[in-house]
Parts: sequence; structure tokens; C-alpha cells
Amino acid sequence: MKKKKTAKTEKSGKNEWGRRRPFRFSLAPGEHADVISTLDSIPKSLRGLFIAEAIRHMKKTITATSEPGRKEPLELKGTFSM
Repeated sequence: MKKKKTAKTEKSGKNEWGRRRPFRFSLAPGEHADVISTLDSIPKSLRGLFIAEAIRHMKKTITATSEPGRKEPLELKGTFSM
């Protein structure tokens, strides 16, 4: 009987995917219809790269627009509120 592969971390700190980390999230269709349609239009093999680049761009934008000497992080206007 074959063993089922799992994403358990080995002693070396790497999982079965090497250094890649799987992430899973969901979006509410009513609130994020534009984002869902954009992600649907991107080939599955490029979606992770697209999301990573969008996050990098957002980080640069936040850093560039933050006030000099500001110590607390900028709020993202409820985007990530739970």
C-alpha cells in the first residue's frame, strides 16, 4: 500500500515541496468580483507569481507614501479586517 503524501515538515525545515509554501485563501464574490475575474483570467501556473508581485508592489507603495519618522504601520482601510 502506498503512503499518502502530506505537507509535514521534515527535520531539515523543508516540506515535500522544497522551499515552496502553499497558501490557501478565499474571496467573497460580492465584495471582490473584480479580483476574482482577474485571477480567473491568469493561467494557474502564473497566479502565485502575480500575487507575489502585487504584494511586492503594494509594499513599495506603502513604504514610499509613509510619513518620515512614522513608527506605527499604515492602515489598509479595512481591506484585511476580520
